[in-house]
Amino acid sequence: MSCTPGVYHELRFDDVIALERWGSERNLIGRCGCSIGVDPAWYRGGHRLTRAMDEAVPADLAFDGVELPLPDRS
Repeated sequence: MSCTPGVYHELRFDDVIALERWGSERNLIGRCGCSIGVDPAWYRGGHRLTRAMDEAVPADLAFDGVELPLPDRS
């Protein structure tokens, strides 16, 4: 995964501080500030991957993402 341009590293589940859920998609947020978006459509067996992430990250670190309304610019 990429944290900053040109910097690649491993994100261990021990270093995950939050799991954001957007329907079937997931976004892991790391202690260093990085994030990994996972759409199950990108992978064969992708729904198993998101279930595994849901099981690996403690429930108190998971939350549902909320779409905020765009500001009225008229």
